[in-house]
Amino acid sequence: MDVQDLSISHHFPQPDAMEDINCPFPIERMRELEQEGFIGELAPTAYSCMGRIFLRSKLNNEMAPWLIEQLRKEQVDAALLVPV
Repeated sequence: MDVQDLSISHHFPQPDAMEDINCPFPIERMRELEQEGFIGELAPTAYSCMGRIFLRSKLNNEMAPWLIEQLRKEQVDAALLVPV
């Protein structure tokens, strides 16, 4: 994946993110850590969600279990959570 193909779709101004995609999604930094051998292989999939989740019960009962299952299928050992 080329970072030039990524875009920001938040509804509020994101000047730092527009200048450097690594602010909200540090993919190039993670790739550098992988190349240096500091971390193992990156998972093939990155997951993202928008903030302002009003129905916490859906987050807890549907989204979180689904996401955990996907990470288990990909045999992910650790996840990086980036608040924006």
